[in-house]
Amino acid sequence: MSETLYCDHAATAPIRPEVTAAIAPWLSRLVGNPAAMHPLGEESSSVLEQARGMIANVLGTESACHPEDVLLTSGGTEANNLAVKGLALANPRGKHIVTSAFEHPAIHEPLQQLKTWHGFEIDYAPITPDGVVDLEAFKGLLREDTTLATVMTVNNEIGTIQPIAELAAAAHEVGALFHTDAVQAAGCLPLAPIWAAVDAMSLTGHKIGAQVGVGALIVKAALPLEAQQVGGGQQWARRAGTQNLVGAVGLATALLYAQEEAQDAELKQAMKERMNRVVRELKAVFPGMEHTGADAPHLPTTLALRFPWVYGETVLVDLAQRGVYVATGSACHAGQTDPSHVLLALGLDDEEAKTGLRISVGLDFSDADADRLIQALIDVVPQP
Repeated sequence: MSETLYCDHAATAPIRPEVTAAIAPWLSRLVGNPAAMHPLGEESSSVLEQARGMIANVLGTESACHPEDVLLTSGGTEANNLAVKGLALANPRGKHIVTSAFEHPAIHEPLQQLKTWHGFEIDYAPITPDGVVDLEAFKGLLREDTTLATVMTVNNEIGTIQPIAELAAAAHEVGALFHTDAVQAAGCLPLAPIWAAVDAMSLTGHKIGAQVGVGALIVKAALPLEAQQVGGGQQWARRAGTQNLVGAVGLATALLYAQEEAQDAELKQAMKERMNRVVRELKAVFPGMEHTGADAPHLPTTLALRFPWVYGETVLVDLAQRGVYVATGSACHAGQTDPSHVLLALGLDDEEAKTGLRISVGLDFSDADADRLIQALIDVVPQP
């Protein structure tokens, strides 16, 4: 097999060399429990708080983010669960929640638990054909008893950027809290302006070059939050459990570098032009190809393509045999053949929704990489 071309960063990005260097010392020496009162524990606690402070500083440019706003978790899924259930259950303004029709399962499923176990009512704002939450429809769903609204910053399957500031402002107008799953945004969008608009934000490490198994819920410390994991009282009794020092160092380091890249307009413009070339050249060969979400603001590193005459899974398998790795949707649904709920939310039928393909790359994706990707798709996709 030829050298790998990895185009599935939205599922998991490669670990950054800076992260490897930052965590290496803590993998090769005795590390104390941060809660221990001896010198090793005190050292670990100090390093942990430094990492927490780094994360807060990255988010604090537009609106103050404090170390006590940063709750370390095992990843984005736990952060989303803690946000949705923790905020909804601790703020008894009402039992009504508004979300979007194409959220990640780590949002949809805890919402269903709130509905089943606690009697919450959930309303789903529709998605425009361009892949953006319908703002006016969202506003129309908000009520006096809405306690929480939650909408992802960037859709994980098609890369479209949502109007978070406007959505959050609408929720705040009726007195509701607003949470955003910013897992896919951290590598390409500045997070500080998003944090300035919301009450809580979920992040994860492995999408931005940290190791798997660490994430964070950034949530205003003054807000009541019902802990979903208890026993030990760590993190102000909002998320119990011995804290992952190595994970925290990796997350903080990756976030720092990812946000530096997110501020680099020239780098992102070059990537946008490169990905647009991929679309143009593929359309020249496959006139019926569709670029899902192309007319909405979207990440320069994500392409959501549809070859309507062939299943995405077929293309994925054929590309993998050539050492090119892509996805058909969310990695959390890997191995399933159900149609993408995101594409269904855009108005496609079941068969059409099985034809989607997601290509997600890093900001180091080169012209040579683009050439290889184009040629590989030309080789494996049949003519309509």
